[in-house]
Amino acid sequence: QKLRPKKGEDQSRLPYSLRKPDLWTYFLPVTVPFHNSLFLEAATQSILADLNRLKIDFSAQDLAVPVYSTQDGKDLRAAQGSLSQCLIELQTILPVVWSRTIESATTSHGITHVLDFAPGVGVA
Repeated sequence: QKLRPKKGEDQSRLPYSLRKPDLWTYFLPVTVPFHNSLFLEAATQSILADLNRLKIDFSAQDLAVPVYSTQDGKDLRAAQGSLSQCLIELQTILPVVWSRTIESATTSHGITHVLDFAPGVGVA
């Protein structure tokens, strides 16, 4: 990827605003097929029906801080329609495209740091 530093390139003396994103990905050992429409389409519809029955719905205007889509990196504060449906679909059936998400966040939104609260050691 063109945005990544060359192997062994030391960026420690560069200000964070000038550093190239240095990220890596790996598959997590999970037992639930998240982000998989083949397995979770019915679950998605069930969750959305429960939210509707309980009259729970969030809109993009409810977001006080930026939240970025894991599919394309777009700021969900500009999302059209139901934010609840968007978030449920991002979690259950839509694929995660980290390279596109990170590239969009770092180039379009000026993001210099990403906090990842996924399972594992620490925060990235």
